[in-house]
Amino acid sequence: MDHDDRALPLTRGQLDIWLAQETGRSDTEWQLGVLVRFDGAIERDLLERAIRHVMHEAEPARAAIFDQDGTAYQRIADPDVEVAFYDLSDSHHPVQEARRIAASIQGTPMAATGPLYRFALFRTWTDEFHLFGCFHHIVIDGSGITLLAHRIATVYAAIAANEPIPPAFFGTLQDLVRCELDYEASTDYSDDHTYWSQNLPRDSESNYRLPDAADDGEPYSPAPPVRLDPVVLRQVQHLSETWHMPRSSVITAACALLVRGWYAEGSEVVLDFPVSRRVLPESKMLPGMVSGALPLVLRVPPATTVTDFCAHVDARIREALQHQRFPVHSLERKGHPHGSERRANRVSVNFMPSKMTMDFAGVEASASFTNPGQVGDFGLIFSGAGDQLFLSTAGTSGPLSHHDTATIARRLERLLGALAADPGRRLSSIRLLDDDEQAGLDRWGNRAVLTEPAPVSPSIPAMFAAQVSRVPDAVAISDTARSWTYREVDQAAERLAQRLTHGGVGPGQRVALLLARSAEAVVAMLAVLKTGAAYVPIDPSVPASRIAFVLGDAAPIAAITTAELRPQLAGHDLLVVDVDATAVDSLPGTALPEPASDDIAYLIYTSGTTGTPKGVAIPHGNVTRLLETLDADLELAGQVWSQCHSLAFDFSVWEIWGALLYGGRVVVVPDAIVRSPEDLHELLVTEDVTVLSQTPSAFYALQTADTLRPELGRQLKLEAVVFGGEALEPQRLAPWLQGHEGFPRLINMYGITETTVHASFREIFESDVDSITSPIGVPLAHISVRCPGAGHVQLTDHAGGHGLQPCIEHEEAEVGQRHPDRAGDAVDIALENLA
Repeated sequence: MDHDDRALPLTRGQLDIWLAQETGRSDTEWQLGVLVRFDGAIERDLLERAIRHVMHEAEPARAAIFDQDGTAYQRIADPDVEVAFYDLSDSHHPVQEARRIAASIQGTPMAATGPLYRFALFRTWTDEFHLFGCFHHIVIDGSGITLLAHRIATVYAAIAANEPIPPAFFGTLQDLVRCELDYEASTDYSDDHTYWSQNLPRDSESNYRLPDAADDGEPYSPAPPVRLDPVVLRQVQHLSETWHMPRSSVITAACALLVRGWYAEGSEVVLDFPVSRRVLPESKMLPGMVSGALPLVLRVPPATTVTDFCAHVDARIREALQHQRFPVHSLERKGHPHGSERRANRVSVNFMPSKMTMDFAGVEASASFTNPGQVGDFGLIFSGAGDQLFLSTAGTSGPLSHHDTATIARRLERLLGALAADPGRRLSSIRLLDDDEQAGLDRWGNRAVLTEPAPVSPSIPAMFAAQVSRVPDAVAISDTARSWTYREVDQAAERLAQRLTHGGVGPGQRVALLLARSAEAVVAMLAVLKTGAAYVPIDPSVPASRIAFVLGDAAPIAAITTAELRPQLAGHDLLVVDVDATAVDSLPGTALPEPASDDIAYLIYTSGTTGTPKGVAIPHGNVTRLLETLDADLELAGQVWSQCHSLAFDFSVWEIWGALLYGGRVVVVPDAIVRSPEDLHELLVTEDVTVLSQTPSAFYALQTADTLRPELGRQLKLEAVVFGGEALEPQRLAPWLQGHEGFPRLINMYGITETTVHASFREIFESDVDSITSPIGVPLAHISVRCPGAGHVQLTDHAGGHGLQPCIEHEEAEVGQRHPDRAGDAVDIALENLA
């Protein structure tokens, strides 16, 4: 065969691998490995001759990649082949040592310029040998490696018998490229393009909750296989025969339910499904890279029956196989800029053929892949046949990666058994956990609180009045203009409440607060609560359409604002009260009502980023109960709190009432200082702030300012920094933790508006900085969290209990009824720690 060094383009599949490797994916992820065991003595020289001969025949496997003017090309490299030899027969554990050396070879990156293959022969006993072959996936796939292995056996047998070597019938590298180019110019390509354009995963495809990548193990080498229960397999086989579908379709359906139950949210699960793409006869003899992976998009409505879901999975697999030649991932990349990132989050489900066996001139040989490729970040790999079906796993990140293979196999067997036992049952009735595991999750989630009577907590005005009596002359609020004592705040709020009452404001009504952050705004909040009404905060910086929406939806009877902001209320039929007006002393005093614990204290509207904003009505008792719960952990009495957030953001509820209901001081921070990390850093020192509440992104900026002025940072009096409002990235807190060892406490609190600001508590320690996951900790004592999934996992949580309120859309809606509400953050749970 003549040497051919002409440059040829990469195929689409090769280009996918090249781009992934160029953009940071591990070099060795793409290095496939196969280990052949010889049950008998092998002639080393003959084997090396056979390997060299076959590699000379297999042009596509000898390709090398090079760059020309920024474009990747391939050409045939020098066919010389080396076979390293290791005599391990004197080793105490020769087979283990052979596998260790093979793993080292596979873990050593290959240069793209070639050769993109390696061979090593191990003598493990006098009459036992192992041959390891390592190949870069950009030049060959699993089917191609199988072709090579069988061809080497054929050539070896011919040489050993001193007989002519049969012809190979391998396709050339040009055949490989031409096959792909012809397909791209065909009507089949157009039809496949149309199909996949209509069947790509949606932008809102299943949102997998990803744990941190594991640091140990060979990341792309399959874990030791675990045999699946033969009894369960026979049940599944009977079921698949009844349905006239392959058993693999039923197993794939169970894998989808496993991923859905453990990690995904929504009614769609997307698996990566490796395929050979060898549809044409000529492609079946190409010892090169042809294979690919398809996104298997599965709908998982909870009300669907097992029978219908398995039929759906089988139909989607059949459809996908009919269009398997198309380079779907390039289409995903084109249509979705983050497609490759989302792809990495999927679980790959790979069905390998039963163990590859060969005859080397009378010596039986069996082969198994040490890295089958096409697993993305995590793969489920099935091998074997009949009752001898084994599960292995590969990958160290993405969904399922924190579970060992035995755990996954046990879950999968439970799912398969449930599918086979009652094909007519709904998917929503299938449990992933056993009774002990579910009980452990229930204990962690504080489910018992749901059956306890709701405690009667005092109202906000009642708790504030207690502080006025206890520390009347202590400073309650300070801002850039002045300081207010508890007595002064109470008197000012009383006067404003009288004015509101004479204007018709009373229990069960709502009063809008169109106010910027200020001491007067806090007085206005308290005044509204003293009337028995609820306040509806509106940020004056939002668009007029947002103001109009809130006023129209909440239907307040009055609004409190300033003369400067009053024009923004023009056109709305309601009483407008100037918060700065003081001419209320002449009004006759009216006995103000005492709000009950279940009376609504405020109505805050969600952002509306995922749809129409919704008002969330929170009772007095929810606020005071939240503070009572956290007082045990944070010792709220007498603390100095910064107030940095808009009144329309419920973080402000925590900042204001956490201080005023426990005798502390609220430091109202002006916008200009909030926006300047350097100025905020200085204010925290000058005001002796002890409790700082921040979104993580704002704190990262403050952390930078603290790093630049360590001498100022050492003067901080902070005792607690509370994070909320967005996901925390613990690894970004390393500079602060190193500069402020042990103090202040860093607290991550997860919560949504419906859970009354906070629902969980998690202190951050230096050991957390290696994690990219935002830990939300444990539910607060009055909150219950339901985890509809399993494992050391990331779960969508369902919050309920005595701190939860539903959204409302109309005045007549019931706002006092508690019910579970879905939230979108993650819970990281280890089942073994729950018992």
